[in-house]
Amino acid sequence: MAAGLQELYDEGIDPDAKIPAYAAMHAYVTLRSARYRADAESVVGRITLEYQSQLNDMARQMMPDELDAAVERSRNLITSNENCCYSIL
Repeated sequence: MAAGLQELYDEGIDPDAKIPAYAAMHAYVTLRSARYRADAESVVGRITLEYQSQLNDMARQMMPDELDAAVERSRNLITSNENCCYSIL
């Protein structure tokens, strides 16, 4: 989802897709980190670190208010999902 939204933004198709793209990736990395940890000694940990690196790259291209809005949207995605077993305080 995040990659598709980012592509829409990058290609100029949807100039408003940057925030939901980051929010989706942030939610994914947050849940993945909670489940697998970012342990460079394990395969899943290294993959988590790769996603974290992509998230960091996305953050560098955002204004502070965009980043704040995206992180808040990510938190809402996680905490409002009744099927999710993690929450962010």
